[in-house]
Amino acid sequence: MRTVGLDRFLKGEWLDKTMEIASNESDISLIRETLEEYLKQEIPGDITRRKARDKLMAIWVNIPEEFEGIKSEALMLSNNVFNQERLLLHWTMMFAVYPIFRDISTVIGAITDFQDDVTISLVEKRIYEIWGERSTVKYAVQKIMSSMVDWQVLERKGNGRYYKKPPIKIKETSLKLLFLKAYILTNKKDYVGFIETNNIKTAFPFELQYNMEDFASSDEFVLVKMGTDVAISLAYK
Repeated sequence: MRTVGLDRFLKGEWLDKTMEIASNESDISLIRETLEEYLKQEIPGDITRRKARDKLMAIWVNIPEEFEGIKSEALMLSNNVFNQERLLLHWTMMFAVYPIFRDISTVIGAITDFQDDVTISLVEKRIYEIWGERSTVKYAVQKIMSSMVDWQVLERKGNGRYYKKPPIKIKETSLKLLFLKAYILTNKKDYVGFIETNNIKTAFPFELQYNMEDFASSDEFVLVKMGTDVAISLAYK
């Protein structure tokens, strides 16, 4: 049975602060201490604060070795990314680190592809099919969707119903390519079709709009014509 992992409500401000601390400090103990001091102003309860801190650390600090390159690039980009585009950096890291986040985002993206709203009960039903019907899974769905409301990608309308907010337009090519790199790595794909890149359900809050020019100046991807599509793979894994 897989561990759910991400089961905490996380404010966007907490994610921003964690990313800021991690980009300026490499000592894990100091990062933890600095983050703890910051969260004391936000979360009064010791246990709740510790759990939130550990989840934030797992997103931006204590990550699996295979995603260290993704994290390093994300932290480097964070210094020049502002406003809502910053959310794509957090999304990329949570997508890579937490499979439950990846699956919930994919389910919401698939549903809102055909309609503007989604109910939490329907998301729970779809996630149960993947993770099993457990109280920890139900709790994770509730907390992650509440977080998405705070991040302003979903709007709560009552009675367990949520509406998808207008997508965040991502103009910075490096952000788009970083997300795609994480998408290929986490899904353990040899390649992804160009058509698929503009239909990634997990990225439902964002308007990425990949085009061939995005890959022109990058040596991290290999493009090969495949019938009516183009196969995009990582040059180095």
